Amino acid sequence: MVVKIEKFIYFIENLGSMKYYELQKKDLENILSEMEFNTQELTAIQKDMKHYDKYYIIVSEKNIGFIKIWKQTFKDPYMKLQIDNCDLVSFKGGAILVSQFIDVLDQIFCIPQVIRCSETDVNEFAKRGFERIEDKICKATTIHPSSVLINIVKYVKFSQGQYKSLPQIRQMTPEDITSITEIFKKEYPARYRAVRLLYEYDKSSCFVYDDGVIKGALFAELREDHLYVHQILVKEEFRGKTVSESLLGHAYSYAQQKEKGLIRGTIRGNLLKYYSRMGVEEDTKLPKSRYLVRISPVGLR
Repeated sequence: MVVKIEKFIYFIENLGSMKYYELQKKDLENILSEMEFNTQELTAIQKDMKHYDKYYIIVSEKNIGFIKIWKQTFKDPYMKLQIDNCDLVSFKGGAILVSQFIDVLDQIFCIPQVIRCSETDVNEFAKRGFERIEDKICKATTIHPSSVLINIVKYVKFSQGQYKSLPQIRQMTPEDITSITEIFKKEYPARYRAVRLLYEYDKSSCFVYDDGVIKGALFAELREDHLYVHQILVKEEFRGKTVSESLLGHAYSYAQQKEKGLIRGTIRGNLLKYYSRMGVEEDTKLPKSRYLVRISPVGLR
């Protein structure tokens, strides 16, 4: 059964037979409560879902997963690639099988679909009509370095004065979001819809480089044992002028203040050499991830 609420949240159960039912938003909390979400989880889901065009909660036995979709043009200047009017998909789900996620994507039957997935899952997606996104821009035997995303780690030292913060860097405010979104639209349009979401993950851990004009932004989130950096973006005309280094250095100082010994994040493979100058290492214990795309209906049911 699929339950649709206000055109953007769905519940999927018994994945073989799918029917649609309209519910009132007031029913949402009751339904989620029956699924044994605690109050904190309920709040997080309701906060998260408002940012997406479609939001799916998958129930398989006692396991729960999420599929979140933005309907937009996937335009990535790093790969010199544009896919118009696609579903940009992210998914998360513990014990939910990858094949079950793809079952839902098959039922949605809306293409093109662009998804970022772990390298370990690429073959499973390939069986259902997904291709490496770099195959759309270069020979199939070539791996475009910008299409591979690697996990990074930085071990933060706690000695005093180890990391410096500049006066040009300040905490991000709600008033900054509009101008930062415009920077994303121009510089990295594939993620402009995510700006407010990234900010709301942890508002206290987001910063801008501002010396009279905002030149760059860093979105991060304090987690149990580390600071996770979701995104660093610098306006093109200010790249190569230590803006990203300054933002990352501030993140090191911030992590030190919060007594976090690790900084983690994900970057494009072609940027590792650049960030390694700031002490960042690849975390080879975690799998790389890739962008995949499904443009033709091959594999759809």
